[in-house]
Amino acid sequence: MNEGLQIQLNKGVKFLIGEKKSLMCNTNNAEGLFVSNECRDIIETAVREKICFQELFKSIEDDDSRNYMRRLAEELDKLGMWKHEDTDKLDCSVMSISYDITNDCNLRCRHCCVSAGANGKEFDLSTEDIINNLYKIALIQPFSIIISGGEPLVRTDFFEIIQCVRKFYDGSLMLMTNATLIDKKTAAFIEKNFYSVDVSIDGIDEEICSYLRGKGTFQKCLTGIENLKDAGVKKITASMVVTSQNKHLKKDFHLLCDKLEIRPVFRCLDNSGRAREIYEEAERKEACFDYTKMEEYFEKIKYIGRSRRFLLVRGQKGSSRLTVWGIFFLVEY
Repeated sequence: MNEGLQIQLNKGVKFLIGEKKSLMCNTNNAEGLFVSNECRDIIETAVREKICFQELFKSIEDDDSRNYMRRLAEELDKLGMWKHEDTDKLDCSVMSISYDITNDCNLRCRHCCVSAGANGKEFDLSTEDIINNLYKIALIQPFSIIISGGEPLVRTDFFEIIQCVRKFYDGSLMLMTNATLIDKKTAAFIEKNFYSVDVSIDGIDEEICSYLRGKGTFQKCLTGIENLKDAGVKKITASMVVTSQNKHLKKDFHLLCDKLEIRPVFRCLDNSGRAREIYEEAERKEACFDYTKMEEYFEKIKYIGRSRRFLLVRGQKGSSRLTVWGIFFLVEY
């Protein structure tokens, strides 16, 4: 049962109230179950307050009572008592949700699709709001949550946020970072709390990285990766956004990753943010994604099928982004 589901009774579910117990009847399938009047009151209050099952269970302090209520909810689900929205039919166990906790960044990469760092922390949410949003994400029990940005490590409350997340989410946490801020202490913290780390490199040497990401970033990135490996992080990937400046280096990038004993990943250049400035320079347009041709891309992609669904939420005031099959959509609210 999806504990992130809002508690709602199916149409046709009735209570026949007795002195100490009530018969909960499903008139649609003739199923029924006796529950205590205390449990009936809890269920009716939960429906009235429009809370989800996980919120209900967390509100019960006694372990035995909480486990009993969870078993009762699962049994009532088998009897068809709960209303399931269409969205609940999604298999959340194969869903990855990526959350951008900041738009700030210590770098100004030429190919950044969100122009990270351009507005500093102007649009960043507070610590409390970030944690609250991650709690809501955790309620639907996704297979993994990806912490991204901007550069997540520029937030001074990064450690606090992750420590709070680990109190209510025990699934796979993944970190997307440029690794330039990962010292030994940070690497140890990441090893303890994250399942995997994706590091943006975008080149094989200082020359190409200096052009795309800024001077000195290549060696800082390698140092960060070594710190992660020394701390015991097992799953590390290095990503390269394919541009006209580095597209001929794919084989060399593979060799670099083999040397570092990490896995390579190649990403498309997006026609958005600062990347617009170099998008027109890219000769291999098939390695790019043009937002102005969204409908055309969607028509090509929708027949592929979806083994995973990805939801990317912007940690900013005023906007969120939804990405299916790795493609980003901007949604204003």
